[in-house]
Amino acid sequence: MKRFIVALIIIASSLSLLVFLLRDKGQLQADLNSLAVGELSIVEVFNQPATVSQTKFTDRDGEKLSFSDLEGKVLLVNFWATWCAPCIHEMPDLNRLQKALGSNSFEVITISLDRQGYGVIDPFFDEVGIDNLKAYLDRSNKLSLEVGATGLPTTILLDKNGKMIARVVGPLKWDSRQAIEFLARAIEG
Repeated sequence: MKRFIVALIIIASSLSLLVFLLRDKGQLQADLNSLAVGELSIVEVFNQPATVSQTKFTDRDGEKLSFSDLEGKVLLVNFWATWCAPCIHEMPDLNRLQKALGSNSFEVITISLDRQGYGVIDPFFDEVGIDNLKAYLDRSNKLSLEVGATGLPTTILLDKNGKMIARVVGPLKWDSRQAIEFLARAIEG
């Protein structure tokens, strides 16, 4: 009888913990939805964190990475190209955002779809003064399509576990007060 009672207590405790954890995740989504208004109304907040593609992209040294290699911090991942006018316009905002919020718990990364690679990215970054962002490549466009990039720029927000919690198709003023509040809530978890 004692074993039965102990088993019931363990099951009840486990269920309580599960409900608590699920409630907290739901609270984050609700909070992000409540902040996605006005200029952030184009932000699509997912009801449940979504598994993100593990298709590889390339760093400056030619090393292939996936999002799982960057887990442990919240990532704002911007898919862009040097030939995309709205991308060019929002890149300085992303640079300022990384300077303001970049830390061990948050990073802005850019993944270019430019087939010419760093031969066009580096001169653009130099010309515009982009000095706080890391540039990666997805020359095949496979990763961008797998995360739902139906146009450029597309930006996805990944939680510290590497799950996609929001997506924006189109440009946004990423260093605005409202965007920073939204991202601060995401970083808080």
